[in-house]
Amino acid sequence: MIIILGLLGLSLANQLRAGSQNVVYDVLGARALLAAQTGLEHASSLGFPLSAIPANDAQPVNCNGQTVTSAASLSDTDGLRNCSYTARCGAQEITKENSETYLYYQFESTGVCQSGEIWASRRVAQDGFIKVD
Repeated sequence: MIIILGLLGLSLANQLRAGSQNVVYDVLGARALLAAQTGLEHASSLGFPLSAIPANDAQPVNCNGQTVTSAASLSDTDGLRNCSYTARCGAQEITKENSETYLYYQFESTGVCQSGEIWASRRVAQDGFIKVD
């Protein structure tokens, strides 16, 4: 009887430890996703800067090959401690059969977070296009 209770107690302790580990992975994964989304917004601002609002008659920006990384201050932000991102903007001109020209953008970002010896990373991507006059 004592052996059976001991085995049940050991089994319960193992399940609690595994459950705690899963919470750590879930939280780090969510934080890495937020870091990646932050990088995606940063990369998107390279292709669609506020200074190029159509009302200003500004031409679209070709940000092809530009890479941005997170500022050191990102890691000081609550919720993103020990997190970083690397984001890239790619763009290419596409001309349709009717001679209309577009800039096709590809943005991608990878967010990475660390807690002790556990690492989590998430990658997000977004495409967009704009007509060139």
